[in-house]
Amino acid sequence: MYRRTANPMVVVAIALVGLGSGAARAGIIYVDADAPPGGNGLTWCTAFRNPQAALGIAVAGDEIRVATGTYMPDGGYTPVGGT
Repeated sequence: MYRRTANPMVVVAIALVGLGSGAARAGIIYVDADAPPGGNGLTWCTAFRNPQAALGIAVAGDEIRVATGTYMPDGGYTPVGGT
């Protein structure tokens, strides 16, 4: 019975492509406390509701854009001009 093994050069090439995928994904992550729950951060309409969620998925080179207001580390939020 002939057993086929993976070509080591192909395995290395796939590994190197995988390493670069984070840099290729670098982009903008949106945060807005007034966004609907369950957002993915890809647009203002699907923004995360707190910066901690955005920081949790960010990779080197990403930009996090945050809507106006005061965001607390515990997830609290105070709108502009609010109390």
